Amino acid sequence: MCKVTSKYYICLSLLILVFAAGFVSAQVGPEITVLAPVNGSTITSSLANFSIVINDANRPISSVIVMVNGHMYKKDEPNLRNFRIDGSFRPNRIGTNNIEIIARNGQFENRRRITINWQPTNPPALRRPNLYILAVGVNRYDNINSLSWCANDARGIVQAFKSQEGLQYNQVYTRLIADGESILPTAANIRNNLQFLNQGTVDDYYLLFFSGHGGDDGQGGFFFYPRDYNSWVSSSRIMSNEILSVLNSPGKRMIFIDACHSGGVIGGRGIDNGRLTELLRESNAMVFTASSGLETSLEMNSLQHGAFAYSLIKSLREGRNGTVTMLDLVSDTTRETRRVTNGRQNPNLSALAFEDFPIAIRGTIRPDRNTNPGLALAQALLPLIIDPNSPLNSSSNSEELIHGFVNWGLQQLLNR
Repeated sequence: MCKVTSKYYICLSLLILVFAAGFVSAQVGPEITVLAPVNGSTITSSLANFSIVINDANRPISSVIVMVNGHMYKKDEPNLRNFRIDGSFRPNRIGTNNIEIIARNGQFENRRRITINWQPTNPPALRRPNLYILAVGVNRYDNINSLSWCANDARGIVQAFKSQEGLQYNQVYTRLIADGESILPTAANIRNNLQFLNQGTVDDYYLLFFSGHGGDDGQGGFFFYPRDYNSWVSSSRIMSNEILSVLNSPGKRMIFIDACHSGGVIGGRGIDNGRLTELLRESNAMVFTASSGLETSLEMNSLQHGAFAYSLIKSLREGRNGTVTMLDLVSDTTRETRRVTNGRQNPNLSALAFEDFPIAIRGTIRPDRNTNPGLALAQALLPLIIDPNSPLNSSSNSEELIHGFVNWGLQQLLNR
């Protein structure tokens, strides 16, 4: 009897182990194999060839994204279990270039990162990037509560970045859609001008700025409300998928969004910044929101701006001398926003694949400035192993862990 029982439990245990192994194997993202280039190799030609194979034994591959130095180079949605990408790209900086491949199967993701050392035989002439800005500010609404300073926010952002022409940027091209301007912020005008950000080259920078009312439909969808918003007309809302369409193109793309003002959304529903960030993070853009969670974005009559836009503009004009990186700008803006709102508003930064980059130049460059983003990020993440609130102690799968890890690290940098 004991022998039979023992054999029964042994067999049952083996079955459980086999089942568990199969279950665990199904909870991972697609397998990524980089055939070329070789990790750590040196390339002297003007183009770097790549060949990548993605396989998934459990689910169809929903998307494959190739990032080069922190911005999207290529995106495919194969819906196949075996997929191969072959192509080439032009490295955009001498020395180390980072290549990251992100593969998803609709439920889980996997990432592979490699580096190449670009030492061109004939180094190209250095070229400053161009910057394209589409800024939208809505004060007056036809059917919901109006706001006071959103148009000022949009104007101020355009003016602050326009002053970088000839410094950080070769040319700064602007399109301003706001009350009191030649292009009013109606649904048709906003929609017709989104393509303004689909020009230039992969080496250029693109900024989309929104200031006004927004809404969350409770099902993961985000809406930006133009001047002529009407709750009975679905086309009077600028949908999140329309915004994503211009953020998913190549280039260094950013979206600064301040759409959580109180009292303006029909039915009293505001925006959950966490869900908004989660949605926009899937694009090829740095997403910088004016507040976190369910916080309300504040307008300050004394400043004639929203707190977020005021802090952004001040940080561009009055921050530290020298090269100002994206993390510098975010850190200074976050600190100033917290100061002017007495801690009631906390901006939030998120990105699909983060790599710091210069965004402005002011004053005299400080020779002692540490501009190594990898070292800065590593220093910020060191406390992860001892922080009980870190994603290592709260994430249930690999995708949540990756997203939590990146965002936790960014917040550590901002809080330093």
